[in-house]
Formats: sequence, C-alpha cells, structure tokens
Amino acid sequence: MNTRDIGKLLFDTTGRSSRLLYVIVLVGSLAISVLLAVLISIVVPDLAVLFGLLLIPIWLIAHIRRLSDLGRSAWFVLILFIPVVTFRFFLYM
Repeated sequence: MNTRDIGKLLFDTTGRSSRLLYVIVLVGSLAISVLLAVLISIVVPDLAVLFGLLLIPIWLIAHIRRLSDLGRSAWFVLILFIPVVTFRFFLYM
C-alpha cells in the first residue's frame, strides 16, 4: 500500500468499506494517535489535545463509508453524537 492508497482510505468518503477495514481504520488511527499524543505530551502537553481532534474527521469518514456500504444515508453519522445510542450503533456497524 502506498501513501496515496492510505490517504484515500482515510480521507475519501466514496468507495466500499468492509467491517474488517472499518475496524482496522478505527483501531489503527486510535493507536497511532495515542502513541503520538503520549510522546508529544512529554514535551508540549497542550499539543496532545490536537491529536485527539485529528481523529474526528478520520472517524467520521470511516463511519460514512461504512454506512454507505450498508445502504444507509451518511446523515446517520449524527447518531454518534447521542451518547446513549452510540454503543448500539457500533454494534450495528
């Protein structure tokens, strides 16, 4: 996989996303972000928050791709902002 494929995987809302690819993107981006946040927080603690904020577009795009693969509207991603419903939504996807 070259950098163009990774960029398309993380930032392109078109295309298909299997359940395995969906989980890999979510867990992989979380692991990389946590690792970088820990390393950066040693030097500049306020910069660690930035890595958490960088996850939001990656996760939203992963959810949108998976929803379109399931035949649902991308607007269903707004359900993620309702705390009680979020867990059931992850089980559905």
